[in-house]
Amino acid sequence: MDKNIIEFVRTKDFRFINEIGQGGTGKTVLLKDEIIDETFVCKKYSPYYEEHKELFFKNFVDEIKILHKI
Repeated sequence: MDKNIIEFVRTKDFRFINEIGQGGTGKTVLLKDEIIDETFVCKKYSPYYEEHKELFFKNFVDEIKILHKI
């Protein structure tokens, strides 16, 4: 799984607006980039059960791809 993780060389600050939801693979929150005045949805991958981490990762990535197309 590590080969699929992108490490950013710079960090960027976002203002937390609110939590949208939480499920079996992590939390979804609404954030705002104050510099460009845009809001973003961010879903952090952190499966509830550690043993499911590898199993659910592909589904998590597939969900991101689908949501990006919307």
